[in-house]
Amino acid sequence: MKKLIASVLILVCVLVLVGCDNNTEIAPESRENNREVIMESDIGECCGPILDYENNEISSARGWFGDFPNGLRPMMMVNGKLYRCTGKSLKLSIQDSKVYLTGAARNILPDGYTAIGEISGITEEVPSKELQLRAAFEASGTVFTNEQTPEAIYVQMTALSYTDDYIRFVSDDLHDNECISYHGKLYRFLPDYDICELIKELPENCVQIGTLKYIGDDTIPRNDLETNRISDSYSYLIDGREVYADPNDDCLLYVYEHHYWAEGDYPAWRVCKLWSEFEND
Repeated sequence: MKKLIASVLILVCVLVLVGCDNNTEIAPESRENNREVIMESDIGECCGPILDYENNEISSARGWFGDFPNGLRPMMMVNGKLYRCTGKSLKLSIQDSKVYLTGAARNILPDGYTAIGEISGITEEVPSKELQLRAAFEASGTVFTNEQTPEAIYVQMTALSYTDDYIRFVSDDLHDNECISYHGKLYRFLPDYDICELIKELPENCVQIGTLKYIGDDTIPRNDLETNRISDSYSYLIDGREVYADPNDDCLLYVYEHHYWAEGDYPAWRVCKLWSEFEND
């Protein structure tokens, strides 16, 4: 009898658990996290997991930084200018309007870059000498620049777990590939709810002003609706994406984004503010 009662209790527990499992709703954010996401930089692999922002005079909250030795994000001085590490140079491919990493060809140097010298030394202070690297680890390598894209440099570096890998460094002027240019002003475009709010309806006076033109990661947008961001939060190419604005308000742009979530999908727009509003963040 005790065995029979125990068996019945076990069966009841199993049925309850199955019933609970069948009625469990997956939160929208959990489903979103299961979607494919393509990162523009490989800083997690380059220098450790992404943890937080670094706030100081030479690495603003605009950029990611990883868990580097002694908490120091690699930085270089080239031609008297400071450049921050963004990670390994990535090879991207586009299929059906979606952006993918090309795993077999990630260690690349973009066209047009030529060697200008070797890493001149290592310091844990702000670099003050030409080709000096700020880091808390030993490193050697060759520095490459391109006169056509002076805001990004590449270093063929041997350090930590890397052997002759091309590592990308950028100046703050690139704004971490989050720029749209319009009428001589730069707007911040980042598919992030805290940076670019997502709205389901455009303001009443908005009209389409054109479509985005992707000009490459290493270039500052200067002409109307040029952008140096390649994809949205779903890894879809943003080249050709519709942009809207209120003719009486030059402080905001609205970029179309077809939004997906647990209940389905719907048209939406990202609200892009002027970059100047974030300069002191």
